[in-house]
Amino acid sequence: MSARAKIVKALVAKLNEITSKQNFSIAGSAVPTFGSLISELNNALRGATASLDGNNDLRVTNTSAGSEAKIGLRDIGSRRLFSSLSGYSKIKNAVDGTDPTNGYQRVSLDPSSTNTTDPTGLNISKTYTTTITIDGAAQAVSLAGSNCTTYNTLVNELNANTSGCTIKFVGSTGELQVKSTSSGVTSSVSIVDTGTDKLFSSLTNYDSINTAIAGIDAAAGYQVVELTGSPTLGSATGLQNLDTFVYTCEVTVPNRFKTDLYQNVTDKLVFWDEIVDFPFVGVTAGNETREYLPGAFKWGYLTLTIRMYVQEDDPVEALESMLYEVENKIEENSDLEFELGKRVADMRLISITTDEGLLAPIGVGEIQLQAQYEI
Repeated sequence: MSARAKIVKALVAKLNEITSKQNFSIAGSAVPTFGSLISELNNALRGATASLDGNNDLRVTNTSAGSEAKIGLRDIGSRRLFSSLSGYSKIKNAVDGTDPTNGYQRVSLDPSSTNTTDPTGLNISKTYTTTITIDGAAQAVSLAGSNCTTYNTLVNELNANTSGCTIKFVGSTGELQVKSTSSGVTSSVSIVDTGTDKLFSSLTNYDSINTAIAGIDAAAGYQVVELTGSPTLGSATGLQNLDTFVYTCEVTVPNRFKTDLYQNVTDKLVFWDEIVDFPFVGVTAGNETREYLPGAFKWGYLTLTIRMYVQEDDPVEALESMLYEVENKIEENSDLEFELGKRVADMRLISITTDEGLLAPIGVGEIQLQAQYEI
């Protein structure tokens, strides 16, 4: 195979890594213990880490946090990795990641049917006080009863005289809610009525100041392979200790990329009306030039074309996401290894063109780049 063909093949392989699905294959002889298996998984996986959890089960966790930070595990192939492990019980249901929450506290009113237009009962000739602490910072609040005759005007005055929080009337439960605008474990609210004329406890329909709810940090999604026997890192995996016994699994990390090219990158020129599975990418080699230097040294300059196809309701946005991911992958592999011990000296982008939405719902984009390598 020529060097130009090898460069194309190597680039196709790298672009196929732009996917949420990662196939992991390992010879049984390479992972005799759970410690070695976890080490190999962590070397191979992108966007996820493997470990033995507190229950001595094998856990794979997304390295990001939030509701999009999920994990999917699946045994594939004729020799399935997880189900071949010593003590294997099952692959448990995945636990999705969660977004951070805001700390808040509510003041209950009785009856719960209280609405925004109801009178607060505050004396128009008095000034009422309370202390609202947001994320650890206390704020002394002083409001004239004349400005807070209804629950709607009370909420408006509270919002005008506090910061770092939003205050609203929760009509479905008849409660006043104070919520921090920050999120995570440091997000908190504390309401304490202070002074002679206490604001909240002076309300006609006042019932109680409820227990504060603290904010929670975002959490990563994970999935567990349940194992019996409480294995440790030094415990045997039970896999056949042979180089010829290769075990496989699939790990899905949905939030790693803005687009998913799983096995849809080829080294052939394909036109959009021939494609049945989008998104799709074709990589082809074009013109090539030589630079001759002293000592019989030669550089090769190979032009490569990456043609991309999407089919979406908004093909322009989908194509922009793909272009972003492909360009990042090119930059990460500017010294692309195309043969054992041989790398391109440089790979740089020449141009980016798109159909600019003219073929909607199809989107077509093209990147031209140049790979410099030693002949």
